[in-house]
Amino acid sequence: MARILEGQSESYKGKKAVKMARKMTETERKASHDKSVKKWKAKNKKKTYLYQKRSRARSFIKNDATLEDLQELEELIQQRKHELNNSSAS
Repeated sequence: MARILEGQSESYKGKKAVKMARKMTETERKASHDKSVKKWKAKNKKKTYLYQKRSRARSFIKNDATLEDLQELEELIQQRKHELNNSSAS
């Protein structure tokens, strides 16, 4: 660890120790990131589910939808908006 000189403040001692710490390798950083993502997803299952569904819907519309699909989706969107407006008005 860092050799701390007498008279140095505690905050300086901590900074010195942090500076001397070994940097993470790219593999370690990626593993740490993956672990953090997995932990967040476990704590936020509903958000993760909604993000995945939204992403799939956008991808379908942008890449695969036919004109008929888009017309059907427009009708479904209008129905859903109507339901949401009615439920919030009550």
